[in-house]
Formats: sequence, C-alpha cells, structure tokens
Amino acid sequence: VKIEIPSGMIDVEIDNMVKDIETRLRYQGLGMEQYLQMIGKTNEEFRKEYEEQASKQVKSRLVLEAITKTENLEADEKEIDEKVKEMSTMYGKTEEELKENEQFINYIKDTLKTEATIKFIVDNAKIK
Repeated sequence: VKIEIPSGMIDVEIDNMVKDIETRLRYQGLGMEQYLQMIGKTNEEFRKEYEEQASKQVKSRLVLEAITKTENLEADEKEIDEKVKEMSTMYGKTEEELKENEQFINYIKDTLKTEATIKFIVDNAKIK
C-alpha cells in the first residue's frame, strides 16, 4: 500500500517536535537560541535533523488511521465511560465534569481507537 503524505504534514510534525524540545529546555532554564548556540547549529540545521523521524511518525499515524478506517474500529460507549471514570480519579474531577469537555472526550475516543487498531494489528500479525 502506497501512502501519500499531504504537503506540509512533515513540517507540522517537526514544528510539534521542536515545540516539545523548547518546552523541555525552558524547564532547564534554557531558550532555544541559547541551545542552538551551545550545539553550534542553525534553526534550519536543527530542524533538518528531525526530518526523517517526523516522516516516520507521520507515515505511522497515516497507516494507523487507514487501518482504523478500513476496519471501522471505534470506541464504544462502555469503553469511553470506563476511561472517563479512570481519568476522573486521576484528575480529581467528577465524571460529569469530564464528559462536558468535548475536546477531552474526543481525546479519549482517539486514544481508544488507536489502542483498538494496535490490538487489531497484533491479533492479525502472522509471525514467521
């Protein structure tokens, strides 16, 4: 199966990776410019180093999404409720409070779909 990567998707993934690194650097009291000076690289050189990793991550995500769609894998309400209950304990919120947050529920659904897709792949793998 050939997977087409939409234009700019790798750059967006690199942007996300760089933002994550910037956040970790801030926790250590460093800015990105300081870090780049310390390692002797330009922003462009630094970003270029993450191109291959970003490409692999995008491809993996697209494959998972294709399998999820092809196999019509969804999270059922019972699974969602169980996950919300688990998370309510972790966050010290009521289940109702969490269910009111549409972004949170979408995150839970996406996580459960990804877990179902990975389980599907493992269950259907043919080991030689």
